Amino acid sequence: MQAGAGETRQWRSHIGWPRHFNETQSPQYLLNKAFSFASANGRIEAARWFLGRGVDINSRTYLNATSLHFAAHTAKAELVEFLIKQGADPDRLDDEWNGCNCKHSF
Repeated sequence: MQAGAGETRQWRSHIGWPRHFNETQSPQYLLNKAFSFASANGRIEAARWFLGRGVDINSRTYLNATSLHFAAHTAKAELVEFLIKQGADPDRLDDEWNGCNCKHSF
């Protein structure tokens, strides 16, 4: 089950979403990006909500990073553990942070 563009307005203020963003992007891309923001902010319940709506746990947005990268980079240990248990791939490399993988972030 995937959320539509109208449903995005319900959650973006709860996850640290920036005020200005491009609403012409696909609803799936917006969900993936919001999932990254939720992960960077340590919002486990929001992450669970996004995963329940079909967000790919290994989706990449900014700097080719996954939500696991954002959670690890911002030291959200509880969320890192949650994402790995849900199937996030800790071996994926990003384009920033010296191409780190999440196994070596803690």
